[in-house]
Amino acid sequence: MTRLTRVGRSRQRRSTAAAVVLVCVALVTAACGSTVPDAENRALAQARGGPNLGTPNSDFSGEGVTPDGSDPLGASSATGAGGNGAGQTGNSASGKSGGSVSAKPGVSAPGVTADAVKVAFIGVNRDSAQATGGAAGAPTPDTGDPKAMAAAVRDWVNRNGGIAGHKMVEVVVTRDPGDNDPNAAEKQCAELTQDQKVFAVVGNNFEAPECYAKHKTLALHDSALSSAEMKQYSPYTWSPGLQPAEAAYAALVDSLIAQGWFAAGSKLGVIVRDNPAYRGMYQTQVKDRLARIGYKVDKEAFITDEDGTDQTAQYAAQVQGAATEWCRTGINRVIFMNPGGLAPILFFRAADSQVCHPLYGITSGDIPSLYLQPPVVPRSQSVNARGVGWVQGADVDSRKADPFPTGVAEKQCLEIMKATGDPPKRRIDALFREIFCDGALMLWAAGKKIQGPLTTASWAAAAEGLGAEFQSGWSLPDTTRFVPGRHFGGTAYRNVGFDTSCDCFAYTSGNKTFPL
Repeated sequence: MTRLTRVGRSRQRRSTAAAVVLVCVALVTAACGSTVPDAENRALAQARGGPNLGTPNSDFSGEGVTPDGSDPLGASSATGAGGNGAGQTGNSASGKSGGSVSAKPGVSAPGVTADAVKVAFIGVNRDSAQATGGAAGAPTPDTGDPKAMAAAVRDWVNRNGGIAGHKMVEVVVTRDPGDNDPNAAEKQCAELTQDQKVFAVVGNNFEAPECYAKHKTLALHDSALSSAEMKQYSPYTWSPGLQPAEAAYAALVDSLIAQGWFAAGSKLGVIVRDNPAYRGMYQTQVKDRLARIGYKVDKEAFITDEDGTDQTAQYAAQVQGAATEWCRTGINRVIFMNPGGLAPILFFRAADSQVCHPLYGITSGDIPSLYLQPPVVPRSQSVNARGVGWVQGADVDSRKADPFPTGVAEKQCLEIMKATGDPPKRRIDALFREIFCDGALMLWAAGKKIQGPLTTASWAAAAEGLGAEFQSGWSLPDTTRFVPGRHFGGTAYRNVGFDTSCDCFAYTSGNKTFPL
């Protein structure tokens, strides 16, 4: 799931999986990209106080979730399963692992020699993540041992022919959830690109894509950037399992409309991260999209964007202030465009204290499976949340997800991770292993297509031609596809809603294609 997020934010981007780590461990980053200071960890811990349960359903007649857990707006109860995707097997080849790579003359890409290629893996400091999450009272996934995880995928890649015939040699670095240095990501980039001179970086909650692009280093991560950002950093930045950030909000709006979420008397408020990327997505994918069918936004709140300083009090005051005002003025629909989990937690609790129960629109970036259900927030608020999701570990309760593991990529990654002696027991823990698998196996899959020298350009051209040959392990099973000009692999989402039969979030539809 970059500099792991503390509560769901990183300066401008965010990775869902990362969000799962940081929020999960009270560090939080996100699927749409960013980092947050320690004070937000404290705010998150405070926000988790005992629930104040109110009425179980919406205040608005005929709306919300019915007592039996059925969906009054007509969404299907089927979870749906992904279709069959292409497997990821290759020709077996031997290869030694470990060691260092020294540059040789005539090589046209950093980190590449005649027979080896250097790849960096950015992981989470496991001990720090556990300690940080425990101190904040947050649910804490097991992020795994980055060195063992990187070694496992390295060995698999090298046994299966390496990357374009080059033996993979790994460099492993970790991010400390408790590190407050706002320049940490740039420092790490400098170390990997200038000192280590790696060919590619596989990231967990990734930041500083501009730095890697500047140094012509491939960066494969699952932090959701916008299409404009991805184009800006082309051909260096790739997202194996995510869609463009704006596609998530287009899907959310379309899904809510299709489910009848808007009705006569609807008054909509939107919580938006206050930076240019999110303001732009809000305008095009929410305001403009709704305007085309005759709906409007009644209230908007632009919430301060963390820049490495301690702005938590301001952040909390803005979200809680919006909840207070909107409840007073009759806002009965709220959409969140501030991934990481903290904004809805603060809003839910503030609204509940006023016996106010709007309907909520959420995404995977809000991490509903961990943060938007009792006891973290009042049940009387959770029951009115619905939206879209594309990461099972972040979206839904394990009882309501696909069997674990599901899909060729998730099954393959868990098989690879057996070599660590510490395979994940839950899907939420598997997310961190699967990001390593995604990056390494995508490097391998595209490398099989290269004829001639391994360079950034040759690899990028091969990656654009992968189609469905490569599958991401942590997005919805067997839904990954690359085509020329597209550096995002994610193509599908599912509807998500609160199920009162289990007091948890569940999928309420099968796979749907992102509208952008």
